[in-house]
Amino acid sequence: MPAPVIDYGECLRDSPNFRQQLNMNEVSLDELEVRLEKLVKVCNGMIEGGKSYISQQAQFLAGLWEMSSYFASDQETETTATLNKLIHTLQELTKFQNILIDQASRSITKNLTTFLREDIKQMKETKGYFNKISNDLDSALTKNAAVSKSRPSDLEDASNLLTATRSCFRYTGMDYVYQISMLQQRKKHLVLDSLANFMSAYNTFFHQGSDLFSDLEPFLRQLQGNLQSMAENHVVLEKQLEKRHTYVTQAETLETGVGEVAGTGKGAPVKIEGYLFKRGQNAFRTWNRRWFYLSSNKAYFQLCYSKRNGEDVTVIEDDLRICLVRPLTDTDRRFCFEVISPTKSHVLQADSEEQYRTWLASLQQGISSALHEAMDGESGGSGSIQWEDSDTEEAQDSKARGGQKKDRNAGQILDIPGNENCADCGATDPQWASINWGVVVCIECSGIHRSLGVHITKIRGIKLDVWEPEILKVMAELGNNIVNKILEGKVEGRQKPGPEADRGLKEVWIKDKYREKMFVNKEVFKSREVEEADAWTVKRLRRRARSGKSKKEEKKHEEADSSGKEALDKDEKDVDTCADEAEESSLLESVLRASTLASSSSAPTWSEHQAISPVQPRMMTVLNAEVCLFGGSLGKHHVASVELDSDQESTDGEGETVWSPPHDRLDTLTPDMLLYRAARAHNLPVMLQALALGADTEWQCGQVGEVRRAAMHQSVLSGSVMATEFLILNSARTVAVDGEGNTALHLAAQLGNTGQICLLLKHRADHHRVNNEGKEPLDIAVANSDADIVTLLRLAALNEEIRANDMTGDDDTFNDVVQEFSQMVYTHPERLQKKSEKK
Repeated sequence: MPAPVIDYGECLRDSPNFRQQLNMNEVSLDELEVRLEKLVKVCNGMIEGGKSYISQQAQFLAGLWEMSSYFASDQETETTATLNKLIHTLQELTKFQNILIDQASRSITKNLTTFLREDIKQMKETKGYFNKISNDLDSALTKNAAVSKSRPSDLEDASNLLTATRSCFRYTGMDYVYQISMLQQRKKHLVLDSLANFMSAYNTFFHQGSDLFSDLEPFLRQLQGNLQSMAENHVVLEKQLEKRHTYVTQAETLETGVGEVAGTGKGAPVKIEGYLFKRGQNAFRTWNRRWFYLSSNKAYFQLCYSKRNGEDVTVIEDDLRICLVRPLTDTDRRFCFEVISPTKSHVLQADSEEQYRTWLASLQQGISSALHEAMDGESGGSGSIQWEDSDTEEAQDSKARGGQKKDRNAGQILDIPGNENCADCGATDPQWASINWGVVVCIECSGIHRSLGVHITKIRGIKLDVWEPEILKVMAELGNNIVNKILEGKVEGRQKPGPEADRGLKEVWIKDKYREKMFVNKEVFKSREVEEADAWTVKRLRRRARSGKSKKEEKKHEEADSSGKEALDKDEKDVDTCADEAEESSLLESVLRASTLASSSSAPTWSEHQAISPVQPRMMTVLNAEVCLFGGSLGKHHVASVELDSDQESTDGEGETVWSPPHDRLDTLTPDMLLYRAARAHNLPVMLQALALGADTEWQCGQVGEVRRAAMHQSVLSGSVMATEFLILNSARTVAVDGEGNTALHLAAQLGNTGQICLLLKHRADHHRVNNEGKEPLDIAVANSDADIVTLLRLAALNEEIRANDMTGDDDTFNDVVQEFSQMVYTHPERLQKKSEKK
């Protein structure tokens, strides 16, 4: 309700109507004061927020200037000029924003604050005087009314006081009413004028911005055209790089990693560079990888190297004319050569046979060219000088044969039936492998595998990468046919993508297949064979015994049996793995022979701890696990024999015949128990099936009469390096302890299995953990007088100490020793037998 206008006549009479009008105006002005104070407070917050925004914008502009200097250092002149113009425009816009904030402060905050602190304050002070004089007037009236008529002097004093007080009240009242009337009239003008000034500031701000961006509009249109051109260039580049992975397959070019050797005649330029390993001069003879190159210094060449970051360039030979370059044959490392000067010798190692040959030829040609130039400068004559070591050709031939042997072994993975095509899309000539799944894939599918992460699938190049013997054996045990039986056992109408399918379809299929395991048949334990059986077991796969024949004898044997592809010999015919143990020991299968597991009608009985009741043992049917897992015998699917090198044919620990597979009750047939039993039998297809069904590699069996152990312990007890490697590839931990506190390393030390010790140390197994008896693996090896294992464990401790002190990674000496022991496991396992066993 609006406040009424105060009547001055009523003010002089001080009537109740005046007091009512006065009170309503006072209430109205009090409310105005509250709202103005709130408005001022909010406006101040807005101004502070604007200043904060401008401050942050200034920091943003500073960051843009730094970005401009970055492009300037990259010689991007066009980008720098464009960025600078945009930054200048933003700076102008910031100035306009500052002006707008200042106008808001002056037009609203300053005006309203002045009104509150001056006009309203003055009105309140007058109100105080008015209330005081009003009280004095009431007192004078009361005193004048109460004075006695008999006291003339008092009457006169009271009358004079009343007259003076009434006059003062009327003057003060008139001033108070005046101020109230002026405030009521001015408040509208004040608010509207302040807001109008603020809107005028906004108008100016937007006009200035409009003018600024109008001038900038042609530049922005040009910039949009440039951006479109940049986007098109990006698309063109992306299309050019879509087939970038095809370059990876060009192993000969990529692995060489050196510059071309231009020319072979006199004075021809020599240019070569690339990574080589250099043997140090310290006591440990450590090997370090460095970037080597030839530096031409007019009349001679210098051999230099630097670290990977390009720093610390070192000249190891100032003048190659006085040096001799020759192969190094008295070392266990491959592709080594020696640069010899009159005062010192440098041992270098290339990554491949081709690099080795290229470096040798280039260095020898560089020396020859430098000598020709020196001779021409001195005598002007011409002649052909070649400085080659007498054993170069023989050594290079030997190295070439070694390189071919490595490629042949890795390439034989493709000879396994089913591996001639990609396991996921069927493309021909796959050159990549997933080593933890045991399948080969094409290059496109390998890229999808890599995107899943190494915790799902581990990809390795068949031709590009070095293959450890134990991983080769894992691959040989599985293959595309067996793995796809497991991982694609129940596709339920899903269409498998072909080689020409869209990458998106392949990606969905591979993720569902390997990560989600969507196509694994989860009903394998509910088959008719399981219902009809009384017990189940897991048998070993067939093995090929270590051959004692020479290479020539093997070659003659191969030539004599050249027609064996049509008629399988006795080592490759289908055999029932449920046959008697005596027969089993006489049948030697290829390392790639799949297990022939079928149900048996023999008459095994429950062991004491597995007896259902103390009744008379009865005849029972024992189910081989593969019958329910794969629907029949894998042995009926012929597997071609793959010729492994002699250092990879060992079946040490995998061919014992004294072990008898246990029989378990059907109610214990679970994925965890299946993995546990299959690890003891080192049956990789069954182990893979158990993992696909969700088996936990850390699960431990605690049946009565058995020590509580995990699958890792079982694989070590089987003596199989291959089974242990398979579990490690599938994320099994080497630190798991059994019921006696033993890790896998403890058990391998107890059994004296040097090959498994090497494997576990390569995977950083903890060799300091103690078992329940307080013994470390080293203590067990010392007690068993196993010198080889003691040496390995002590070297591992020394390597750990060096790594902790120097923080330079593994010591090369330790790696070399472990590698040598690993190779000896496959080449000469008899040398690793303990003396007591030899006797």
